[in-house]
Order: sequence, then structure tokens, then C-alpha cells
Amino acid sequence: MSTTCHDDITVDPTGSRSVPVRMPLRRTRNFRYLRLSRVLSVGGSSVTLVAMPVLVYQETKSPFLVSLVAASEALPYVLFGLLAGAVADRAHRRRLMVAADLLNCACVGSVPLAAALGALTPAHVLTAAFLSSTLYVFFDAAGYGLVPAAVGRAGSPRPTARCGAARRPYGSPARRRPAP
Repeated sequence: MSTTCHDDITVDPTGSRSVPVRMPLRRTRNFRYLRLSRVLSVGGSSVTLVAMPVLVYQETKSPFLVSLVAASEALPYVLFGLLAGAVADRAHRRRLMVAADLLNCACVGSVPLAAALGALTPAHVLTAAFLSSTLYVFFDAAGYGLVPAAVGRAGSPRPTARCGAARRPYGSPARRRPAP
């Protein structure tokens, strides 16, 4: 009996039955692209989370302004987390992810541009940090919502966990060996 594979369903040529087939994630092109986009975005956002407070400290030597930058990077999750999830559920998720990352690039790119022009201020860095984190919240919400579309609803728990592991620089905790 020969079968034809389409996405995650193997269909009998007679059409009498279909059997779900679990495809390795590395063979799922859409998931590979989604995970790559998340790894790159998380990497850039992580660097920004560290660089913005360091930049403010180097420019002002003010611990208060550094704490304001750190707070402005964390606040968007509280303020916009639910809204981002609702928008991601109603919008075209890939377009939302691309738009959020492009706007984030412009936002973060404005900081070195302002520094090169001699116009960088702590307010500019605070605004850029807040906007960058806000845009990442929308990217993140769309990314998690896109996993079932990339791999199918039946196989989405494992890929969702792998995308979540992309947020941690040390990888998946399941792959680490316990200390002896």
C-alpha cells in the first residue's frame, strides 16, 4: 500500500483513512524559518536589554537613569502583553512579526545614529528602550501564535517548547545534564 505525505497527514491512496505522521522538526521548513527568526530576534533584543542601561551609565554615571532604562524595558510586558496577544490573534502573524522587527531595527538604530550626530540624550535612550521592548512584545506574541500554523496543531507542544528555549542563551533545560 503506497501512501502520499501532505504536511503531517499520510493519506491512503484509496482515501479510506488517514493516519497522522510525526515529522521531525528539522524537516519542517516553516518551523526552521520561524525558529531562526525567533533566535535572531531574541539575540538582538537580549543585546539591546544589556546595552541600553550600559550606554546610559557610560553617558550619565547615574544609577537612577540606569534603573529607569531597565524599568522602561520591562514595563511593556505588563502594559501591552494582553493587547499584543489579542492583536496577534487577529492580525496576519508573519506580517506582524516582520513589521515589529523592522520597526524595532529603526528604533534601536536611531540610538547610534543620534550618538554619531552628537544628539543622543538619556530621554532618547529611554524612549528607544521602551519602544524596542514594546515592539518585541508584539513580535513574541505573534511568534508563539504562529507555531501551530507552522507545524500543525497536533504537534505544537514540542515546537512551542523549542521556540521558548530560544529565549534562553543556554538552550533547553532538558538537554542539560544534572550536576553529579
